Amino acid sequence: LKYASADAKAVYDFLINSGGGGFKKENVKLLLDSKATQYDIRSALGTFLPRNSLTNDLVFIFYAGHGAPETDFTRESPDGYIKYIIPYDANPKDLYASGIPMSEIQTIFKRIESERVIFISDACYSGSSGGRTFSMGNTRDLVISGDFVEKLSQGKGRVIMTASDVNEPSLELDELSHGIFTYYLLEALKGNGDANKDGSISIREAYDYLYEKVARESKLKGGNQHPVWKGDMRGDIVLGNVKKK
Repeated sequence: LKYASADAKAVYDFLINSGGGGFKKENVKLLLDSKATQYDIRSALGTFLPRNSLTNDLVFIFYAGHGAPETDFTRESPDGYIKYIIPYDANPKDLYASGIPMSEIQTIFKRIESERVIFISDACYSGSSGGRTFSMGNTRDLVISGDFVEKLSQGKGRVIMTASDVNEPSLELDELSHGIFTYYLLEALKGNGDANKDGSISIREAYDYLYEKVARESKLKGGNQHPVWKGDMRGDIVLGNVKKK
């Protein structure tokens, strides 16, 4: 992938911007390339978050990158595959030893005390990837079954947003220098998603805006991409504010 790091950096910059997400810099971890090893990711999600988040805190997790499926020899997965997030140091020939199974994200969610957790993934499900192959070209192949996303979104205050629906590719475009989903997510949060013109952008407003933009732009590029929202957040969460001119 050409722009996964750019996506993560742009989201990070937005989150710590006082006019954006407003997160304190010391409360945000940015994992890029060689700093996104299996150890780094597990430590950030499974240790840092549970130790530092309280019930009323907002936990925001953003992921852009590869994923891969592997045959589930336990036969417990409905679609017959275990799905992995692919760390920087993963070995595609041994995902069991070097990948992070998506089912573990569900366990990590249970370790987090916060009742407001948002997980956003600029990746996709692609049945054409198969086996242990990584994505090629300009599509992102993170295999997330519909069943898994449903399970992940269960629980009080859990919202999951993925870049595309099941079996759809998630595109990244050279003219945007980003994944198309991340680009319009940031456009929404920086002001364009303020549908009711109240000066703030909720996560739901951002989704509604980017859904329309991503669906239209991907179609123009010969793709077929429709972001997905799962879960139920009591009340709404404001992540962006419109800067006064």
